[in-house]
Amino acid sequence: MNELKRLNRENNELDKQLDGAYESVMTDMVCYLRGADISDYYVEAVRRDLLSMFLAAKERGEDVQTLIGGDFRQFCDSILENVPHKTRRQRMAELLSIVLNCFGILVGIHLLISQVGDLLIFALKKGPQPSLSVPVSLGDLIFFVAITVFSIFFVQHICKTALAQKRPSSKKANVISFLLLWAFLAAVLCCKLFLKDYVLFAIPFFVGMALVAASLLLSKLLSRADNCL
Repeated sequence: MNELKRLNRENNELDKQLDGAYESVMTDMVCYLRGADISDYYVEAVRRDLLSMFLAAKERGEDVQTLIGGDFRQFCDSILENVPHKTRRQRMAELLSIVLNCFGILVGIHLLISQVGDLLIFALKKGPQPSLSVPVSLGDLIFFVAITVFSIFFVQHICKTALAQKRPSSKKANVISFLLLWAFLAAVLCCKLFLKDYVLFAIPFFVGMALVAASLLLSKLLSRADNCL
């Protein structure tokens, strides 16, 4: 077991000893740290220090607000100032790992749905014998790129705002955010459907699944390399 996995497992065990406000604040802090420009190893190292501090304060019966000082984000930022940040190579490896992971998942789902759909139609004797070649249209390509970009920015937004000052949001703002999200998803799906006839190329099913497996494997290797560079 490498050092990162060992530290993560030990931190998970210590995390179980937290409850109430301590558990909630720790969850938000870890989420914020994962969106910072530091490696997973340093995230776990900082997490260990925070867990030790929180558990000691809990033993003393000290309130988490008193312990941190109220501004949790500023507290985390002051810690991050003293932690080595990722190099350019690490950031590139992380981005490529995320893109390859999204590509593998989305293309894998596309291949399976296409093949299973053709098989079902054939089984019901309402269509021709299914081909082992899966078409990839311009709509599919736009869908893959849009969902990948959206996923990256959405996760970053969640992490960056994890420790934002809690302000009572209006019902109108929530409705607008909800509508914008669904409008984006609807636009992406419309592109996928309306451009499905613009086939760019066709890929043999098993070749596609091999590419999916290779993408997921390379994503995993890059993720490990990100913490070693």
